[in-house]
Amino acid sequence: ALPFAMIVLIIFFMPTFHRLKLISVYSYLELRFDRKTRRLVAGLFTLLDEYVREHPDAPHVEQLTESITKLREATSWIASNGLEDPEQAGAAASPYLRLMALTVIAYLWSRMAGVARSKLDAGEGHTPLLQGKVVCAQYYFDKLLPEGEWLLRDITSGKGSVMGLDDDQWAA
Repeated sequence: ALPFAMIVLIIFFMPTFHRLKLISVYSYLELRFDRKTRRLVAGLFTLLDEYVREHPDAPHVEQLTESITKLREATSWIASNGLEDPEQAGAAASPYLRLMALTVIAYLWSRMAGVARSKLDAGEGHTPLLQGKVVCAQYYFDKLLPEGEWLLRDITSGKGSVMGLDDDQWAA
């Protein structure tokens, strides 16, 4: 999958970034929105990446890493395609925000499950509550986080079906 992704990046994203003299997705965010948006997204990725790097044995870290990768891919897709056609960014906005929320909540559940597991192992805290947190985290990663896969497909499928109606069709 990685070689294919690199080919797609080289063919589709790099020419747009080069033409606009952008050096990163974050540069696009600042160009399209403002510096605060750039800092927010860059800070979010930094937080997530540091957590994964510093806690390689955290609960559900593999699924969290996959979700971060999907979010990064979606961000790059919107940055490249949204510059060419703002309707692409508009069509991707809602699923993108949902993917971001799923990823951030996955990060929070990983942290909560890690703390709960540590307290359980140490014999501290209210056992049923801590066990409940571990079970709820498992539920989240098993049942809710997988939605990120179709959200990424929704984002990268483009605006076609979202922006498919003509103005006169709306009035009908």
